[in-house]
Amino acid sequence: WNVKLKKETIFATEDIPAGSEIVIDYLCRLMTREERLKTLTEDFRFTCQCKNCTTESSEEYDAAVNRINECSDLIESCATSNPRRSIGYVREALRLIEKTDGRCKRYSNYMLAKKWADLLLEEHRRDEGEVNEMYELYLGYSQNPKSYEKAGWDGYVNLTGA
Repeated sequence: WNVKLKKETIFATEDIPAGSEIVIDYLCRLMTREERLKTLTEDFRFTCQCKNCTTESSEEYDAAVNRINECSDLIESCATSNPRRSIGYVREALRLIEKTDGRCKRYSNYMLAKKWADLLLEEHRRDEGEVNEMYELYLGYSQNPKSYEKAGWDGYVNLTGA
């Protein structure tokens, strides 16, 4: 919120093509369609018309959303005590994000992409060493999360128009 202008101001970190929709995510957690609509109606007093809220949800999508949230919690809880298990949850969450045809893309914010890349980088460094193609890929993601194709959100503001 810009107090001087009395308007919400957003600054893009990259060019946005003309006509692209810029949306703000009011919710910090990935939710099923029904959960999102209920929360937005009750807490924010509006009916959202974004693609995710107007697209009919499926049991498969809702199950993926719930499992991605579980994986995220598990990644966090075992990252230091059992990094290998944590990496398994990262991979599972990424497969599920891919499976939802981008509808869960907002979940892959830059901070999360960096955290996951750091975990992958550390595991790969430990198991395979530093001189190989995958290490370089993970290092690139860790240093520049925006280079990760599923990281499309920065501070919950969609800058990709997706």
